[in-house]
Amino acid sequence: MNLIEAVESGHEQGFKVVFNANFINSSNNDVQNVKVRYYEGRSKKEDFVIQDTMENIISQQIYLISKKNS
Repeated sequence: MNLIEAVESGHEQGFKVVFNANFINSSNNDVQNVKVRYYEGRSKKEDFVIQDTMENIISQQIYLISKKNS
């Protein structure tokens, strides 16, 4: 599962989705961890980590932002 799939799946299930990617001293091809959390109200329902390259994660974030703003 990639970041887009995780966010869309969470939304389809009715959850608020929060993700956090920190890129520290990395190149585009380094594998990074992205923490993803699903919330129902204020209660955390699920926590997991997605691994992908920094370049892929950034492009997926751009897609999600542009989709949200359209």
